[in-house]
This record gives sequence, structure tokens and C-alpha cells, in this order.
Amino acid sequence: NISNATEKLKIPTNKNSREYQHQFCWNENFLNLLRGGGIGEHLLKLTGRPHKTLIEKYYIQNRQPIKVDLAKEHSLNQKMNWVFIAMSDGLAFTEEKKIKTFIESGSDSVLTKSSIAYTRKTSLTMLEWLPVVAEKNIDFQFIVRPPPSISVSVYFEYLDRHAQKTPSNIYVTKTDSALQWLAA
Repeated sequence: NISNATEKLKIPTNKNSREYQHQFCWNENFLNLLRGGGIGEHLLKLTGRPHKTLIEKYYIQNRQPIKVDLAKEHSLNQKMNWVFIAMSDGLAFTEEKKIKTFIESGSDSVLTKSSIAYTRKTSLTMLEWLPVVAEKNIDFQFIVRPPPSISVSVYFEYLDRHAQKTPSNIYVTKTDSALQWLAA
């Protein structure tokens, strides 16, 4: 789902993206958003979420072997309840130089800055909250996956800064697919 705060940021603003780039949409909401943003119908294709559609059944059928393999690979306790948290918004850690590039390429300055500020606040609040929850729920393993553009070390630094020391039942990784972790 696209929040109202970031909806305008999802509509391409540069000429090549608006006039030539094909847009593959996972759902009707995004398709309609792009239509409303002036993207030509000939550039839009509703596809669904192919990755999820094609392999979801496989992961559900193979849940236990996947958890065993992941536990072994990452030295995790497979008997614990696992909570997978995919942190998907790298904007929370976006540097000013990159924000400037967004704005220079056509993004609305006020909207971009306010959306990034909101994303920072919510993402960092989550990372501050997680150690507190983890310490109170020692029978759960919290597996956190940073966004692709953010390193694991950045997450540990932030967690350690707000929790003195990251609880042992928080594991931060970018390896393996999100679907594998969700299936486990």
C-alpha cells in the first residue's frame, strides 16, 4: 500500500520515465495512481506480484525444512518463535546529498523532505522500540532485515546506541530472501 504522504513521490517526474518507461504494477491501486499522475495507458501493465505468486506455495509446503536450514546457517534456535521484520524504507537513512538529487530531478521539495522526515521518525522509532520488546520476550527470535541500501552495521550501531547493547534475540541480516524468512 502507498500512504497518502508518499503517493506523489511514486509518480515519475522526469521525461524519460513519464513518456517511455514501462511501469509494471503489482495492484490496481498503484495502476490507478500512475494513471491519475498522467502516465500513458500504453506504458502501464498490471502484473500482480510475480515473485510472491510463483513461489508462495513452495515456501508454505516447505516451511519446516526452510526453518531448519536457516537456523543452521545463521546459528539460530529453531525451537524459538521467530518474528521477521522487513525494514523496507531506506529513506530513513538517506543522506542530504541524495535528497538534493531527488529534488533536482523533479521531486517536490517540501513533500520529499516531509516524507523523508516522517519515514525517519517511524523507522527509527521502530528500531528504538525493538530492543525493549525483545528484552521482554526472550522466547522470541527477532530477525530484522534492513533495506537493500542500508548496511547491517548501520542497524547494529543504531540499536546499540539506543539499547546500550543489542539483545541477543535480535538478529540483523540481509542474507536469504524475505520469503524464506517469512516461511520459516
